[in-house]
Amino acid sequence: MNTKIYPESGVELTPFTARHYDKVMNIGSLGMYRSFIVRVIGEMEIKPDDQILDLGCGTGRNAELMSSYLNGNGTITGLDISEDMEKQFRSRFKNDKRIGFINKRIDQPLNL
Repeated sequence: MNTKIYPESGVELTPFTARHYDKVMNIGSLGMYRSFIVRVIGEMEIKPDDQILDLGCGTGRNAELMSSYLNGNGTITGLDISEDMEKQFRSRFKNDKRIGFINKRIDQPLNL
């Protein structure tokens, strides 16, 4: 049995859902999730040298879109508690030194 980290949460993912998160979101939104995220990230006014902290970064899908706005000085740090999400995130950015990952709860001090 999988113990929830946030027992009061209605959105904490099961390991299966975490492993297939992008597919689940595509199906659940009838394919509209990606276009929604592209639009929202476009409205964020990301500057080329911004330093972005992506809380609950998941698979890195959104970080990938945000990274296209950054130059060599811009960075993204993804923060998530799921080991399944971490594997996908790290795989997605294994060759991009601007983007890192921290496996940590968002309600704990970051201490960078």
